[in-house]
Amino acid sequence: MTSTSAPPAKHFRLTPTEIRVAEQLVAGRSNSHAAAALGMKPETFKGHLSKIGEKVQVPTSRPARAHAILLSGQVAPPTTSANRPQLTEDDQLLLTAAAEHSTTAGIARAAGMSPKTVRRKLAALVTRTGADNLTHLVGLSHYWGYLGARQPAAPSTEHCAHQSQPCEVSASARPHAAGQTCGGAT
Repeated sequence: MTSTSAPPAKHFRLTPTEIRVAEQLVAGRSNSHAAAALGMKPETFKGHLSKIGEKVQVPTSRPARAHAILLSGQVAPPTTSANRPQLTEDDQLLLTAAAEHSTTAGIARAAGMSPKTVRRKLAALVTRTGADNLTHLVGLSHYWGYLGARQPAAPSTEHCAHQSQPCEVSASARPHAAGQTCGGAT
């Protein structure tokens, strides 16, 4: 695969075993830990992971493969009790590049930085968010809404039915009826 964005996978269907393997992948588990959790040999786990990579058209990158799987809707993102971290626009650009590209060079081009800077900033982002690794961060970012269909719209200022002045609401919070919290007030 080239370092450009992964092509959208044609419609694919994961088998029940591949779904279990994919759940371990999006949770950021290593091959050995995931295989043990599923009661299979690491080589068997790697074989299923390889087959999944073929199906999603992402043969090598674990984070990009996890992103493609989560976009398919066949596996839910991992959950966490940690609060959703505040990511800057640069953090989000880097995260999106890491989820969509298979190589450090491709991520660097998409994020507009050097490969050395990419590695350093991704490591810092993983640490700051409390993720176990970059693949786990991609999974959590789907849960938090930074990646995928659940990505929240930017807040917009509009008038609410119960206020005469503008308030901050996000597109995901609409409809915004009287009695609901808006901009910290009701």
